[in-house]
Amino acid sequence: MEDMKVSIIAEIKQIHADISNEINEATDQLKRELGDFRGEMNTKLNAIETDIKDVTTRVEAAEDRINEMEAFNTDARDLLSHSLELQEQLQTRLEDLEARSRRNNIRIHGIEEEAEGDDITGFVERLIKTELALPDTPLGIQRCHRSLAAKPPHGANPRSIVLCFLEFQIKERVLQSAWKRKDIQYKGKRIFFEQDYTSDILAKRKAYAPIRRALKEKNLRCQTLHPARLRVHLQTGTVIYRDLQEAANDLKGRGVINTETFNQVTKYKDPSGPRMVKSAWQNAGTSRRQRERIKDIQEKLKEFRRNVDATS
Repeated sequence: MEDMKVSIIAEIKQIHADISNEINEATDQLKRELGDFRGEMNTKLNAIETDIKDVTTRVEAAEDRINEMEAFNTDARDLLSHSLELQEQLQTRLEDLEARSRRNNIRIHGIEEEAEGDDITGFVERLIKTELALPDTPLGIQRCHRSLAAKPPHGANPRSIVLCFLEFQIKERVLQSAWKRKDIQYKGKRIFFEQDYTSDILAKRKAYAPIRRALKEKNLRCQTLHPARLRVHLQTGTVIYRDLQEAANDLKGRGVINTETFNQVTKYKDPSGPRMVKSAWQNAGTSRRQRERIKDIQEKLKEFRRNVDATS
């Protein structure tokens, strides 16, 4: 009996020792695996950190380039807006100069080609003095010629005849006499006298055609005033419109023109060309800071041009 107890105790001690050894081996293996895992994770984290730093550097560089592009875009837009404003001012002045150079001119429409023969000035003088009843008026025509367009084919509308008078008063007298007579004919065909307008003004005046037709259908009188205004005699009184859009909007609101006529008018494009539309957040005026920035941009462009010229 005593021997069995000793034997059992010995077996228990052996089992305890075996279990302790297995636990120690498992613990050592787990420590080794955890160490390997930690090293692998550190390596991967270092690689990720390097990638993040690289991405951060690239993002910062991209942000810098975007900021530069935004600043350049703002400067370029301001300069373009300023250039378009200058262009519009120059175009207005040029239009005014051209109109002033034509202030002594008259155009005659409807005279057949070659009807003037070899002496167009003498032909026009005889026509004016006879048809406008100005026999004793010294006309003083400086220049007289057909419009510079190509000669039209037979049967097409003839080119107009352009007259330049020495004196503005004589030109106005001839024009007023022609307008008073209204129906002036040459060889059975009606001819017209009118002011010699620039191409832009003429296009603006012609754009009123749909409105004039609508007014005529309603027996309402209208006149196209210089340079491109419209005077309408309504039942409530006379109204003068400064431009086509103002006339269309007001007459549409009064019910004088219908939607079809209004749509025809709104399709008209200003011959002066497109204008740059400002963003909603942009101030329409030019501030002092903006003017200084534009001046700085212009100086940079001049410097760039000098550098290009020096290297070429």
